[in-house]
Amino acid sequence: MNTSIPTRSRVPALTGLLVCLIGCPVIGARELVDGLEDQEGSIGSDVTFSLEPKFGGMTFQWFRQLPDRYDLLSGQTNKAFTIQGAQLADVGFYLCQVTRGNKTEYTDPAALLLSTASDYSTSTGLFDSFSSGFQTLDGGGGGGGFNLYAPVSQSGGSSGSCPGTYAGYVTYKKSLTQGWGYAPTAGTTIHTAEDVTRTDTKVEYLGKFGDTGCDQTIVTVPDPTASPKYRFTIYFPNNVPTTNAYPIFLTGFNP
Repeated sequence: MNTSIPTRSRVPALTGLLVCLIGCPVIGARELVDGLEDQEGSIGSDVTFSLEPKFGGMTFQWFRQLPDRYDLLSGQTNKAFTIQGAQLADVGFYLCQVTRGNKTEYTDPAALLLSTASDYSTSTGLFDSFSSGFQTLDGGGGGGGFNLYAPVSQSGGSSGSCPGTYAGYVTYKKSLTQGWGYAPTAGTTIHTAEDVTRTDTKVEYLGKFGDTGCDQTIVTVPDPTASPKYRFTIYFPNNVPTTNAYPIFLTGFNP
């Protein structure tokens, strides 16, 4: 973890925040502050999460949410905090405890997503674990798209025939202030796995105007596109990756 996030104290997920949510006077979500938004930046950029308080006299404490616990970000007690020079290890979910008097609110978690250009010659070391099949999507020369990394939600459910039943998912989208989604150009392909032969993912895209598609591992957005902006969700029907930063490769996209 980079130096902008101080040493963390571990808070077990079921004995820390959640106990307080039951035992402390807690005001409803967004009654004290406006909700957090997902944040996106390029690898190495500074990324800031911030809140808009609706009242004065508040205190703040930021946390990182992990599958089995919440990590307290020691020293992060302002309405905003910045991750300087964000790296893949920083990709994840963040939330804030907000207190006013004897009332406490925990914001919904917001995700940090990071992207990098698809030019492998300038991204040395980032793609060492990827298969040759993954790299051939842009001919191995880069310049045709970008790679996007997002945290994995270990939350199961079911939705229609595609994706059907799933054990977890990753959602790739921009926040409302950043834009509705990603804008494709001609010949847009969404690749969701490091290996093109992988079949244990389902990918769904949603256009701003309601056009959708769903398939295993790879799907292609209609061309000409029905919508100017798109969001993507990758579902894991059987097992959820343990990585904190799951990659998606978008060709023909302008982030």
